[in-house]
Amino acid sequence: MRSRAYVHEELINRDKASLDIFWLRDESLEDSDNLPDPDVLAQEIIVLRLAQPRSGRPRART
Repeated sequence: MRSRAYVHEELINRDKASLDIFWLRDESLEDSDNLPDPDVLAQEIIVLRLAQPRSGRPRART
């Protein structure tokens, strides 16, 4: 799968562009009421993403 980064101006110039982020509840989770706040989850995703090599392949666990 290929992905591409877009600059803000490219997104805003598109028809129906929206940068709104919303959270969906996954009903398959057994204990979804006790999940961390979305800000905490977002920070964890950022940390994990920054820990990946630039090729996009996950690092081997040690």
